[in-house]
Amino acid sequence: MTGPTPITVEKAKWDGSVSARWPALLLPARPPVQAWRTAAGTAIARPRKGTVERAEHDQISVTTGRCWVVTATLGPDGRPAAYTVDACAPVEPAAGGVLRFVDLDLDLEIDDGEVRLLDREQFRRRAIEMGYPDEMRECAWAALRDAAERHADRRWPFDGALAAEAGIT
Repeated sequence: MTGPTPITVEKAKWDGSVSARWPALLLPARPPVQAWRTAAGTAIARPRKGTVERAEHDQISVTTGRCWVVTATLGPDGRPAAYTVDACAPVEPAAGGVLRFVDLDLDLEIDDGEVRLLDREQFRRRAIEMGYPDEMRECAWAALRDAAERHADRRWPFDGALAAEAGIT
């Protein structure tokens, strides 16, 4: 197994514009999983806004290529302290040093066991404005249901194994 590989992560919108771009390390993972680590302090460019922000904490993000990306914010002990789940178009494998995914605006925030659905109105509005196909709308909702069920059942990536799989613990 090879070690981490430097990549650029691009979070894009349906219209192709990049909403966030940052350097990360692609971690060795079993297919079809893609996992990457974003270090605390990493500069995250926001081209649509013309701003740059810094990651406040280390983060591990994973996808299985389905319509979700789960990002775990790591606590001081290196274990996931909170999660964000982005509904997205199916994620293709990283290529040419870039891992790009198309964010569909709808998110889950999981913190202290509480699961909150975010950006429902933004998703509805952008789905119309940007012309999300019906299958993408359905994929987004199904992805968040899948993630919520996985979290409730403590199944991967919410089973505590994420940090170990990423070589953190």
